[in-house]
Amino acid sequence: MPRELPLELWGIVFSYLHSMDWEPTRELPLPDKDDLAACTLVSRMWSAVARPHLFRDITYSFRPVPEDVTPNDQGDYCDTLEKYECLDPARDESRFKTFPMFFNFVSSSPVAQNSIRRLRLDGWPSTDEEEGTDYYPTLDAEPFVALLQMLPRLCVLHLFLINVVHPPARNAPMAHPSLRRLYISSVSNTDGFQREWEDVEPANILDCFVGLEELQLDLPNEPSYKAEAHEDWPAMQIGRLILGDSPCLSDGLHKYLLDVRRVESVPIVDIDRLYPETDIDLIGDLGCEELRLRVPNLVEDYEEPEPLSLSCFEQLERLVFKLSAPLIGRTQPDPHAFEVSLFSQFVHHIHLLESDLPGLVEVTIHLQGLRVPSTPRRIPKGVQIKPPLSGLEDELQEFDTVLTDIADTFGLQDITFSVNGTDPSIISTEDLEDLIRLWCPQLAEKKGYTIIRTNEGDDFYKCYTDHFLA
Repeated sequence: MPRELPLELWGIVFSYLHSMDWEPTRELPLPDKDDLAACTLVSRMWSAVARPHLFRDITYSFRPVPEDVTPNDQGDYCDTLEKYECLDPARDESRFKTFPMFFNFVSSSPVAQNSIRRLRLDGWPSTDEEEGTDYYPTLDAEPFVALLQMLPRLCVLHLFLINVVHPPARNAPMAHPSLRRLYISSVSNTDGFQREWEDVEPANILDCFVGLEELQLDLPNEPSYKAEAHEDWPAMQIGRLILGDSPCLSDGLHKYLLDVRRVESVPIVDIDRLYPETDIDLIGDLGCEELRLRVPNLVEDYEEPEPLSLSCFEQLERLVFKLSAPLIGRTQPDPHAFEVSLFSQFVHHIHLLESDLPGLVEVTIHLQGLRVPSTPRRIPKGVQIKPPLSGLEDELQEFDTVLTDIADTFGLQDITFSVNGTDPSIISTEDLEDLIRLWCPQLAEKKGYTIIRTNEGDDFYKCYTDHFLA
């Protein structure tokens, strides 16, 4: 076995053994047997064909580094683990992982450097028992940028509860050769525990990049964007901006993008939570050509929401509404899971029919979660599927009317319906066509519809980021 195990994995094996002060006469604890068995399995697969796949997707969770401790050459803190309580209580005397450990592993592994294409760094908080507060991992910008420069084929980077500090003085942000998607979140759900951090400074992270095809922000605590404009820096380019669990576009982010980084326009803006107090004019300043809106439940969440207007989107060409759709063939269906009534309310709330959108040429209804039964079957034409329609006759009629009015108001030839095309459990195009005829007979007869399949979905980390690796 020693001759079969690659050098890149020997450090991992010795790390487990050293952390336990293991001796050959003492039996390994069960968890470490599993870890060593995994290393053995990897070594057996260590072929030229398998290596890129072994390191393609990496998720690394680590703890904060003690500030007054200098790591050794291996990036460990063996001399001060007990003092700083960096031991994992679930595994006797096992060390918490730290960023220097991962950095040194990547820097010593040419195979990992050339194979990692999707990387997720997840910060674990540590608790100061005297103050009763949590503190989270922070990374100096210099090693953070150095790590990215060691990964020339990295396409997707997700950062959870990670803060980058001490940005170095440099002439310009990094132009990474392959990075296409960046996700920054102050909310993490590692191992089922949800954590939020208010002190994430996304500007320090964004300052490291000159352009991104897709940027997603999940920052519900409205972080500050402390950054200075640099006239010698090139204007930042963003192809798609996704505002997830965030209070839409804050003043700080608006100023950072337009004034500090001189973003001229963002072609696609995707908003997951559109709040009534949202200053929608800030979003209009981005000059987007496509606006994607998750339809919220304004009635349940807000008593009397202030109306919004989309007239500020002078260059808008495509408008996409994301709706949760019913599950076909459920044993106990919830008819109100289909947000058709919410859609009608939302259209009136944003004054869509009254908005001046001269360039609008396409309206799309993206149906999220529209899946087939566990045993797929063809839906016969003309047969009414009662579970998803039960109790929704009036809502569906209004849904049909509103869609027809939208098509008439903006002179659209049809309305587009989209579903995720990469998930095999999603309903087929033929079955969806049958359902649309049942849901929207007026639209189908008067205007028509188009069905497309996209890469959109709920899980943005792996299932719906594969197209970035192509």
